[in-house]
This record gives sequence, structure tokens and C-alpha cells, in this order.
Amino acid sequence: MTKILPPPHDGGVKITLSMKSSDYLKIILGIAGNGRVYLVGGAVRDLLSGRPSSDFDFAMSANPSRMAAKFSRAAVASVVVLDEERKIYRVVKKTSSGPLTFDFSAYRGPTIERDLMLRDITVNAMALPLKSAAALLDETSDAEKKIATALLDPSGGLDDFKKRRIKLVREKAAREDPARLLRVFRFAAELGFAVEPKTLASCRRLRGKILEPAPERLRDEIFKIFATDRALSSVKMLDKTGILEILAPEITALKKSCKSFYFHPQGLWHHLTETLGRVEEYASDVPSQFPEAAGDIGRYLSRQMSSGNVKSLLKFVTLLHDAGKPLCAKRIAKRMRFFGHETVGIKVFNDIAVRLKFSRDEMKFAATLIKNHMRILQLVGSGNTSDRAVYRLRRDAGDTFPALCLLSLSDAASYRNLKGFEKNNVSVVHDFVSKALKNYFDDMKKPPRSKIIDGHMIMRRLSIKPGPAVGVILKRLEEERAVGTVKTTAEALECARGIYREISTGASPEKRRHK
Repeated sequence: MTKILPPPHDGGVKITLSMKSSDYLKIILGIAGNGRVYLVGGAVRDLLSGRPSSDFDFAMSANPSRMAAKFSRAAVASVVVLDEERKIYRVVKKTSSGPLTFDFSAYRGPTIERDLMLRDITVNAMALPLKSAAALLDETSDAEKKIATALLDPSGGLDDFKKRRIKLVREKAAREDPARLLRVFRFAAELGFAVEPKTLASCRRLRGKILEPAPERLRDEIFKIFATDRALSSVKMLDKTGILEILAPEITALKKSCKSFYFHPQGLWHHLTETLGRVEEYASDVPSQFPEAAGDIGRYLSRQMSSGNVKSLLKFVTLLHDAGKPLCAKRIAKRMRFFGHETVGIKVFNDIAVRLKFSRDEMKFAATLIKNHMRILQLVGSGNTSDRAVYRLRRDAGDTFPALCLLSLSDAASYRNLKGFEKNNVSVVHDFVSKALKNYFDDMKKPPRSKIIDGHMIMRRLSIKPGPAVGVILKRLEEERAVGTVKTTAEALECARGIYREISTGASPEKRRHK
């Protein structure tokens, strides 16, 4: 179990928010003294590529808990015990540019070289002596050459890095911890590297072990894949290795069904992967696709949820948004129809989400997207994009509305290269979505409207008792205010009387639903 230890409050060097990464490493170097401490993993990759790093992993011969505790005093932060048995400790430091994470662990073997050979992927199995790493962070030129002279690289990670390939250090590493199979495809997506053929073959051989790790670990790796701009590529590789259908057997029905009557040449699965590709296209190019709301959309997609961010959940839902269609397919009047596939699709998605331990909030978010994913295309297709229609959609979608806009646009765009489908339909949907997103975020920034009426006033002035009718009236009044037909208390009361007459005579749709 993860434990959090409070920070000690004795003296020592205090870290300020403006300090550079090299300054932090130099402080850790000072704490280490003559101890053998190495920078390992992703931070070494970042040094090689010249990218700033926010995650620093340190491997040492002994006392990682002591090192973490001393560093936490300087950082004025808490130590999180990630793994007591394997002696892994974390310190997170908040800075003005975002959190920095420092993980301290003991060697996994008797030496640093053995430790590196026990890691999963070669580009993650390189190390630098801490003194060299701290100095190199201050370098402005020729860093790669200087790194090469100090680098510990027993598995050939530097060569794989230069050749942009993902390669397992040993197949045994993935056999012992099958979650590493997903890490292969996660790092391929994050780095834009190709998976080496032998590693791909190892993943195929070991696919039957993929359900052995805790489902939470699998879920977290999946979310990390979908958080990248290259999730589709990794999804296709996971599919080829057979891992994808073991994680989600429901996908088999999507691939086998609808081939003979769905619009895309390779059937429904083709449509779903095309839609995922279009979501990635729009989400990775927000400034040019939606310039008037780019900043707001970017922040929305980056918003953290329980397991990942909104973007990763949206993309996962996109891949499964039509999962109910195989179970609902019927030929009616010589046309294939899929009535009710939204409701059935929610159940299919939830079965997968429960197995992977999605949170309730994530499942609710996904269900709302799947339930409403047809509505924007129906509105645009019918020409009914009135303020009232859009208000009702926004009300029902809630905070999923921006994600729903991107899903619907991508759904439409998945058909753009098919014969018989007008490409200008996509531009019409794009125009609607662009305007809807701008209006949504503009409205979110406005202060709440002052109340002009409430339930007590309605009951008092209309002489009615508490009950469902009051809620129905308030809901209808909120809609009338939103579309501008009710602006004052007097207008609200007059409208409420009319709504109540409808309810009393059974004329309102709300009344019929309550019967």
C-alpha cells in the first residue's frame, strides 16, 4: 500500500520555485556524497533528445529512503512510499511551471549494470552517473557526444534511440511482468518510435499473459497510450498481436459483424478506427481547427480525471462508441438499421470499463457520450440547429459537451473518403461544432444568472403542492430563459401557469413520461 510520510522540518538547503533542473540534481548530488547514484530511464532519454524533463528516476546501491528523506527536507515536500518491498520512494515538488517528480530506488540487482538489464525497454535501460547528469543539464551544445562518454548502456539503448525503435531488453522481462507488453506500445506512441520486429513477435507470443497484472495497471497504461497523438498506431499494433481482443473480447464482434452491410470497406471496426484517427487529427491540431476556442479546448482536453485526462478517455470511448451496433442490426425496408445501439453500447462499454476498474465518473462521462453521440449529426442533418435544440443538447450532455462535439465531428469525418458521401457534409458539421464550442466556453465564463423565480414562488402563486410538477416547470422555465422568451419574473409566472395547465391536462411530454 502506498504510504505518505510528512516532510521533516529541520534545516538544510531549501529549494525555490525558480530553480533549474540541474540545481535540483546538484542538491541530490550533494546529499549523495561519495555514494553511487545514477540518473536512469526517461530523464536520460530527454537529455539525449534535448527535451526538458519533469520526471527524474535515481538508482543507488543503498539507502534510497534516506536519500528521499533528505531531499524532501530541502524540497519541503512529502515522501511517498511507492513500493516498500522494492524500496521505491517518491518526492513531488510543485513549481511555477508544473510538478517535478523525483523517484529514488535501490538497484534491482547487485550492480547498476545488472539493474539496467532487468528493465523492460532498451531506451529505458540507460544510466548516467549523477555528477555527469547534473553537469550535462547545464550544457547548451554537443550534449549527445558528452553523454555517450559517461553513459552506462549494457543493452544498446543509445543505438535503438538513434534508430527510433522500441525493443525489449529481454523477452523474460515481459513474461515476468506482462504489463510491460502495454508499455512497449505506450512508449512507441509517446516517442513516435517503431516497434522492433522481434519485440512485436514477443508481444504476440506472450499475449495470453496480458490479463495477469492488476487491472488498474493495465488501465493506466491504456490511458497513457490514448493520451498521446499516436494512439491509433498503437491500437493497430495491439490488434495485430492479438492483445487487444484479449483485453476487450467485445471487439471481436465489432470486427466480424457489419462487414457485409456497413459503409466502410472493412466494416464497423474500420469505421471505429477511422473515427479514432479523426479525433487524433482534430485534438492534435486544435489551434488551426478551432482558433476561436483553442485555449479553452486545450485546457478541457488536458483536464485530469481519475485515471487519465479527458482526451485519453474521449479517444477510448471513440473506439467503442458504436459497440452496440452488432447487437442491434436489423434490415428494415431494405436498409440496415441500428435502433437502440446507443443504449446497448453503454452496456457493452461498461462491461469493459468495470473489468479495467474505471471510476464511476469516467463511466458516467463515457455513457453520456455514447448516449448522445448521434444527436449533433441528427441536428445538422435535419437543419434544426435552433437555440432551443442546442440548449437541450448542452443540457443533456453537461460537461461532456466539448468532447461530444469532437466525437460527432470525427464520426462525420470518418466517411469523408467514401464514395457516395458528400465531403461538404463534414464542413457543415465542422462549422456547427466550431460555433458551438466557442459559445459553450464563452458561456462558461459568464457569471451565473440571477434567479427571477424559484419553486416556493411557483407553489405559492400557482397554489400547487410540492411534487414532480414543480421540477418540470422549473426545467421548462430555464429553457425559456436560455432561448430568450422569458426575461422577467412576471413573464416567468405567466409561462409557469401555461406549463402547469399542460401538465394538469396531460398535454406536456413530461406529464406523459411520469404516467
